[in-house]
Amino acid sequence: MTPNTEGLIYVPELDLHFTEERILLGKNWQTTKDTLKDQEMAMPTPFQFRAFLKHLRDSKEHQELYEDITEIRDPYRAEWLNARFNEREDGMYIISEDALINGKYEDQEIKLDNCLMKDKDISLDEYLDSTTPHGLPPANTLHGSLKHGSLYYRYPRDNSVARFGSDSFWAGLYCGWVPGGSDSTLGVFAARKFSEDSTNHLDFPFKKNIILKEIIPNRK
Repeated sequence: MTPNTEGLIYVPELDLHFTEERILLGKNWQTTKDTLKDQEMAMPTPFQFRAFLKHLRDSKEHQELYEDITEIRDPYRAEWLNARFNEREDGMYIISEDALINGKYEDQEIKLDNCLMKDKDISLDEYLDSTTPHGLPPANTLHGSLKHGSLYYRYPRDNSVARFGSDSFWAGLYCGWVPGGSDSTLGVFAARKFSEDSTNHLDFPFKKNIILKEIIPNRK
């Protein structure tokens, strides 16, 4: 049976669907991640979110959403990413728990080799076109400027998590955020993998209605 994908955007590179709007606004990182798993969805890793953003940038039909995520303007908008950082004796690691990898929930750890490890204004397009396996900017990323099309990057800090956000000053990829923090405009673009099992095809529209009614109570 064909799945109901209303309200979702398919990214072929990942074989994942993403919600076309932020959900779970105002919740912290852990609660967001756990709630998504209960709904058979997942918080995207930086690698997945980069591919999602690139897909939006390169798709004429999704320009409005791309600008909503990246445009330098008020109000503040932001989304959690499935990345926790841990400093070890041999270097910094990115840890993604309950990530959708090849259609299954997995805990993924990647050592941050070839990763930009200083705060820097970089090119958003250069970042989106990069191919690092961890989804963060490569070490040789060139300097950008704080204007439309740029990205303010804060490198990973130990025991911190990641989010992407934009306001009137900059669009930013922040890898030093407090996991217990929350904001009324901070949510998530959730990822979903449809199984070939028709049972999963049937239950998702019902679960999506739960998300729309309970997670986004002000939606009209």
